Amino acid sequence: MRQAGRLVVTGRAVIRRAIGARCRRRAALRHTISVLCEAALALNAAIQAASAGDAGRGFSVVAVALQQMAERSGDATKQIAALVRTIQTDTQDAVGAMERSTQKVVEGARLSDAAGTALNDIDRVSRRLAELIEEISSQALKEAEQANVVVANIQHIFAVTEQAGDGTRSTAGLVRELSKTAEELQQSVARFRVS
Repeated sequence: MRQAGRLVVTGRAVIRRAIGARCRRRAALRHTISVLCEAALALNAAIQAASAGDAGRGFSVVAVALQQMAERSGDATKQIAALVRTIQTDTQDAVGAMERSTQKVVEGARLSDAAGTALNDIDRVSRRLAELIEEISSQALKEAEQANVVVANIQHIFAVTEQAGDGTRSTAGLVRELSKTAEELQQSVARFRVS
């Protein structure tokens, strides 16, 4: 965007200098034509003066001077025509350059706006992504804590189950001993029975 702006400013400066130079040349040609016109007026006065006296001799000198002035006037006119064409071409080139520069500025502004919008979108998406990552991290920590609780509960259940198994085995052993003792008691009682 800044570069396009600099191009426009630089283009305008170049165009101003070129048009200024052409205008100075045109002013110089005008001066030449003005001098020729003054010379023509002076020559016309000389002709008038010569016609009063020795008409033949003065007229030939005047005719030569007129021919030289006409040649210089023709050259000056050609130079002016060429200068006008050059100014027209330079002006068209300047207008074209300014139009191209303006298009570049407009395109640069459009691209700058699009880049700004894209950066805003990227920023918005990045912020949302950071929020989601934070939520996922928080949820993962909670689930890890719950998993630790479940593991602790399973270990507790395993320990209780083991204790219950030990108790059941112990109880089964006691029941066997009681059963054995009961059998022995029955046998003992059977010996003491009075018949």
